[in-house]
Amino acid sequence: MKREEMIKTIMLGSLQFFPFIKEGMVAPPKLEEMNAPKLSSLQFMTVTFLYHMDRQERIVTMNILTKFLGISKQQCTKLVDNLVDFGLVTRYLNPNNRREVIVTISLEGKNCVNKMQKMREQNLTQKYEVLTDEELENLMNLLNESLKILAKTRMTKEK
Repeated sequence: MKREEMIKTIMLGSLQFFPFIKEGMVAPPKLEEMNAPKLSSLQFMTVTFLYHMDRQERIVTMNILTKFLGISKQQCTKLVDNLVDFGLVTRYLNPNNRREVIVTISLEGKNCVNKMQKMREQNLTQKYEVLTDEELENLMNLLNESLKILAKTRMTKEK
């Protein structure tokens, strides 16, 4: 198989993973039991992204968030406005650059993400019950090896 054909096969094969990933990663359906607002996929992705950036002690500006989400600045502003109204995120002007707006996850947002992660883990644990220990180990090894290989693509510079 030629290199171009392998790349195309990898790209098309990768797309087949999305249903499995989305099924296990979407916001849990029972958010009302957690006293949490019903979030759109984009809102959920934003809160989760901010949660992980906070854990890495990384600052997220509106520009960074806009680029990550792949949406316009106007859409991002409305999205953040709604999340601020829900009490899940906060925003403030960067004291070092007043043209930059910094967005952070609130304590309530962190609690919400933690609860959702626990529910997701329970969901996935139930789904993976059909797999044997050997299949789980194989899946874990394949995932780790794939991540190592894919990490190399981030190191390459655009030509």
